[in-house]
Amino acid sequence: MHSGATIIVLLGASLTGCVRGGFSHSGTTDGSPRDVHHDVAETDGPRDDLQTLSAPLLDPSFNGGNPVVLLRTSGGVQAKRVLIDSQQRIVIAGQSWDGEKLGIFATRLEPDGSFDPTFTGGTPGFGLDDGAGAEQLEALAITRDDRILLGGGFYKAPNHPAIVARLGDDGSLDATFGVGGITSLNRSALEEHVWGLVVEPSDEIAFVSTEGKLDGGQQELIFGRLSADGQLANTAPTDDIGVVIARGTLPRLTMVGGHAMIAARIYDDAAQFNALLLARLEGGALDATFGDGKTLQHVLPGGDQNFQNLVGESNGRLTVCNILYDATMPGATESGISRFLSDGMLDTSFGDQGLVRLIPSASSQPLVLLIDSRGRTLVIGINRSAPNQLRDVFVQRLLSDGSIDPSFLEDSATQSAYHLDVGGDEAARGAVLDEQGRLLITGWRGANGEEGGWIVRLLLPD
Repeated sequence: MHSGATIIVLLGASLTGCVRGGFSHSGTTDGSPRDVHHDVAETDGPRDDLQTLSAPLLDPSFNGGNPVVLLRTSGGVQAKRVLIDSQQRIVIAGQSWDGEKLGIFATRLEPDGSFDPTFTGGTPGFGLDDGAGAEQLEALAITRDDRILLGGGFYKAPNHPAIVARLGDDGSLDATFGVGGITSLNRSALEEHVWGLVVEPSDEIAFVSTEGKLDGGQQELIFGRLSADGQLANTAPTDDIGVVIARGTLPRLTMVGGHAMIAARIYDDAAQFNALLLARLEGGALDATFGDGKTLQHVLPGGDQNFQNLVGESNGRLTVCNILYDATMPGATESGISRFLSDGMLDTSFGDQGLVRLIPSASSQPLVLLIDSRGRTLVIGINRSAPNQLRDVFVQRLLSDGSIDPSFLEDSATQSAYHLDVGGDEAARGAVLDEQGRLLITGWRGANGEEGGWIVRLLLPD
């Protein structure tokens, strides 16, 4: 671990006494949430009162009135990330599945939800397959001139390189980037891949990657930068691709107040459970002024914590969501959100001393966080409900103090989340707000996306 740097670690546990947002489990006979539920087969028609919505609504103007855009290749699609470019076109990236192997997939939609005919010549989308049979995508970014950056990894012996690829406006690999459109980030023959990408104001590309499977599944967490044309920037040592931050898994990267912020799951040897790591980068090094000077901050003692995602605000605050495993109740989980100030300390104005318990249920997982123009937090995730145990998608909105937004649902006294069923066993992994405040959510149906990827757009109450 980098000496002299401050890394904040949160240890997961039961958040007793914290503000309760989330599903209400009272009032149903099977323990399932009493929430607004929208089945696409019952989609409302066009409405004239969209400015006075009392609950989220599938956008009737999206995709010619068909509320769900299905994403398919010759096989299945896992739609994992979504962003909007400067022309309001919708960029979706993930993995394709042909029944035997995974490939990297991307496609682009027009603002109205129709497929962009200028992207890959009107074919289903860009596909990248190096023959290894196990390509993985985890990161998506868009440059200022609307070129698409994809981050992931190739699992091909003897090397398993992390990769960043860039696509041109037509959806083909951009030959002016890296080598033939791809930059390989190889440190060793161990498995490596990129988990986060951010395009900085200088046009350099910040990335976070992992290398290897070390003790307990922990990997080296690496932060580095590429030049705009895909070459390693000078912030890394001459013999390395970047700065090794710590050992952990599942890192995410965002920019907060002009600083690169990394969150990941690590294993705390002293406490003997998984914990949340937060680190801030100053230039190419860890910022030792971030946090309270401790290497470990025992905010949530007592159990494992499974970090999911993070989102930053322009004022420097950082919000993260986690799935918490209560050590006193084997198998019991709940979901929590924590907000941090720009100095790395918990924001005590949020929830109960910086913590909000969202969903006291093992069946629900928050996976994506967004902050809207009014500082409210949108929580998007999946819920596995009885009796069929199929997953559907939920959306919640929190006010700036962490409480449930009563204006988001028609009856906030008995309803706590909007539910979306797109017709199968759903997984939701990506979400973004457009310039009009509409919410786009993308995911897939079936375990490997064999039933296709999907994207929907929701109109939200103001």
